[in-house]
Amino acid sequence: MVDRVEASATKLRHTVLQAARLIGRPANTVRRRSLGHRRTDQGKQHFEQPLIEAEGGCALPLSLIKLLELELLSSHRSEAA
Repeated sequence: MVDRVEASATKLRHTVLQAARLIGRPANTVRRRSLGHRRTDQGKQHFEQPLIEAEGGCALPLSLIKLLELELLSSHRSEAA
């Protein structure tokens, strides 16, 4: 049973937009936290590493497990603010 739950939790995949809708966060926030973010600061390029690690660069990078991580991270950051 545990193996089946674990397999389905990593097998079901979502796009950034789908993930944002499911956890109720803006898509740009989900994208930054799961895929990282390139920015320019005083003329220098920087890459901010993702806070969670998405599974590959495919069109559906976020599994159910990663959605749960994003939701926990978002709720923790909301409480801290």
